[in-house]
Amino acid sequence: RRQRQMCIRDRARRSLVLTRDMKEGEIIGEKDVMAKRPGTGISPEYCNIVIGRKVRRDLDEDTILTWDMI
Repeated sequence: RRQRQMCIRDRARRSLVLTRDMKEGEIIGEKDVMAKRPGTGISPEYCNIVIGRKVRRDLDEDTILTWDMI
């Protein structure tokens, strides 16, 4: 039951997602990310930390960002 509750909570939360394809080394700008479900990646509350960082590898549009990607 607890496992199920955690899965539901993750789906209800949001993550930062790329709005376009990005190449390794590109700097993430404000227009490059938006919040979408599910909440399995970086929370939108960290948006100010993410903006201005470089992507570590080529990433496709709609990729859910995780800390190892930036």
